[in-house]
Amino acid sequence: MGRNYVFDTRICAPIFHKNSDVGRKEAYIKNKRYPEELDELIRIRNNAQKFLRGSPKGSLKSQNRNGRIYYYHQIKDEDSGKFVKQYITKDELQLSKDLAQKAYFKKIIPLLDEGIKKCDYFLTVEAIDEMFDSLPESRRVLVEPVWLSVKEKIRRWENEKFEPYTKYQDKLIHETDRGEFVRSKSERDIANELFRRRKSLDYKYERPLILNVHGKLEEFHPDFTVINKFTGKITYWEHAGKMDDPRYVANLIERINVYIENGIFPGEDLVITYETMAIPLTIRNIRLYIERL
Repeated sequence: MGRNYVFDTRICAPIFHKNSDVGRKEAYIKNKRYPEELDELIRIRNNAQKFLRGSPKGSLKSQNRNGRIYYYHQIKDEDSGKFVKQYITKDELQLSKDLAQKAYFKKIIPLLDEGIKKCDYFLTVEAIDEMFDSLPESRRVLVEPVWLSVKEKIRRWENEKFEPYTKYQDKLIHETDRGEFVRSKSERDIANELFRRRKSLDYKYERPLILNVHGKLEEFHPDFTVINKFTGKITYWEHAGKMDDPRYVANLIERINVYIENGIFPGEDLVITYETMAIPLTIRNIRLYIERL
């Protein structure tokens, strides 16, 4: 384990940068919670060092041949002093991951040490994000970063594949501007307004979400899952279109409670729009919600 650091908030306030989150900066100043952020850097640094102590010897090398990536385990021969490369088969994928993770941790530990020394959390996060984003794709796919950068969140979002929701397929009758089909006119309006903001937002319709329901994992399908392309923040959007149906409302309340129990809170990570037969959802309200996103 590395050295233990003791922080004095009078002299160890983080340095904030123009790209830092203003709200978090204000919270820091108000609550003086600097050590908690720096404790996170120390925890990550110590976990990285622990991983390195148990990591395999040698390093990972890769080679691109005709568009296909081949991985090799490179070890220095103690007798000859020369480096020997051995091909890593598909069955040895974990070895490739361990070696890639080893190289990643070796690169971020100096950044963490510098951030701890300077009491600078935000600059450290930015530096680690930039380092990870600079890795070639053949490395990135093997590494589990200590946190996901915005670019990596967007990459994973774009490459994600899932099976469409198969229930009530006969209700998919309203075509959106993006050329997909949704179940109601209001959902079509929401989809179209989100699509208009496609430079900053992207959405997926009925993307599966695994939630814990009384100790059991169950698959939910929020009407929309929306990602902000600049911040990486994901927000779930449920449209409650039958608020004059008591049974529907009861099921909706149960559903919202499940979201809350899984740390997804209305107004923060969850948008809920409502309507009845007499009071439909308006385009104006949809646009106001999207402005918030």
